[in-house]
This record gives sequence, structure tokens and C-alpha cells, in this order.
Amino acid sequence: MGNGLPHDIRLGPVRLIVRDLQRSCDFYQRVIGLRVVHSDGVMASLACGDDTPIIHLEEHPDAAPMSRRCGLYHVALLYPDRPSLAAAIGRIVHHEAPVQGASDHHTHEAIYLADPDGNGLELACDWPREAWPNLDSVDAVRPDPLDVADLMAQRRSDDVATFAEAGICVGHLHLHVADIALAEHFYRDVVGLSRVVGIDSASFLAAGDYHHHLAVNTWKGAGIPPVDPDAVGLASWSVELPDIGALNEFTLRCEHEGVEIASPSPDVRTVTDPFGHRLEIFVRNQS
Repeated sequence: MGNGLPHDIRLGPVRLIVRDLQRSCDFYQRVIGLRVVHSDGVMASLACGDDTPIIHLEEHPDAAPMSRRCGLYHVALLYPDRPSLAAAIGRIVHHEAPVQGASDHHTHEAIYLADPDGNGLELACDWPREAWPNLDSVDAVRPDPLDVADLMAQRRSDDVATFAEAGICVGHLHLHVADIALAEHFYRDVVGLSRVVGIDSASFLAAGDYHHHLAVNTWKGAGIPPVDPDAVGLASWSVELPDIGALNEFTLRCEHEGVEIASPSPDVRTVTDPFGHRLEIFVRNQS
């Protein structure tokens, strides 16, 4: 077996459960600037630039609210540059959307908010890699306040565009879990990520030399119950691999660790972590 995931993975779309599809589509279009590229009244796909979905929404009108269980902390939407992130903040201000926080993590700048159902969002932009701190130091996870004035000075225009600029993708996922060691074991030995840095209550993992593709924390408490499938929140997240060989390596790791794996198609595998988070691994479209 290989040593883990290839360094050139990308994160694919996330699937979120919401209670009111129209309300959520309105939020993601007006406040975030994504476009609805498909909707059948029960599910909707949102994209930026082209028609490749970033977020899928599933309407479950009777879904329970979030509670003290495992589940989504936030999904990070990664913007291609600082002017794009500044434009996103301008859109948030224009629509008077509540903001939960804003930080400079030294690897990336970020602003935090939530959708109408409480699904956490981080809008982020990476600093140039040469500016990153030593990633195996706790300094890499100790943020400073975001310099909003400096960031907003990077805007290409004072106008608020209806839609976000192209180039936004899913940058990382951050999950509430019940046990850090168990989460690290699954995402290291089964999925194939590497631990970058951690503290007692959180761990940051990545493929290659990225600051993190995944973070896990016990900030809701150690030993909390698993994901409630009947509640709003994360239905699934995904990782895009460069070739079928990497997918086969992942399959072998699952078999070695005794992890149940589903194969809905030849180039897709799905697994569920010990806390109920569903992960889809698929091969990048080579066309």
C-alpha cells in the first residue's frame, strides 16, 4: 500500500441538509454569490464561474436543528486571491448578514458566518506559501484578528457584484468529533491524510504540504453522540483524486483496516467515519 493520499488532491463538493431549499438558495446566491445551476425543488446545486458544483443542498423540511453532537463545524470556501475575498466581505456587509468572527491564521485569512440553518461557513484566502509559519508549530493554529481595513483596500471595485468571481473551491472541512485520537487514526490510516499540527482538543490534517484539508475538534465535548442523520448539517463531503491508482490504494487501506466501503460506481468509493460523517472519494475527470 502507498503511504497516503497524493499531494495533488482537491476537495470536491459538500452536501448540506437544509430545511427550506428556497431560503437557502436565496442566501447562497445573495450573500455568498454562488449560482444555482440545478434545482428540482428538493435538491439544488450551486457553483461559481462554470457549472461545476461546489455545494449541493438537500431539503428536509422536518430536519431537527443542530445539537450537541458530532457534525459540521464549518466548510471553508477558498477564494483565489485577496481581492476576491474582500469582494465577498463587501457582499456580506451589503446584505447585512451576521458575521461570527474574522481571523488571520497566518496561513490564510478567514471570515466566519452561518447559513439560515446554522451550517457553518468560512470564507478564506491563503497567504502566499512563503509567508506561512512553521506548520508543525502551534503558532500555525493560533490566529490573530483579521485586518479588515487592509483586506478591504484590496477590492478591485467598490460595487457589489451579483455573483462571486470565478475560482472559488472547497478549501477544507472542519468537523466536531467525539475523540481526537480515533479521528486521527481514521483519517490518517484509512483515508490517508497526515497530521500537520494538533492541540489537545483539535487536530489539523492534510495531504502534502497544505496547512489543512481537514480539521477535527472536541469543542462540543469529548464523547458526544454521533451525527444525527435526521438533523440539518453535513450530509457528505468529498475528495477528488488524480487517478484510479490512488483510488485503489485507498480501497486497500479500507480493507486493511476493516472499514466498510461502498462502490456506487467504478471510480467512486464512499465510507463513513466513526462519528457518522460520510466521505466520498472519487477520481478526477480527466477530460
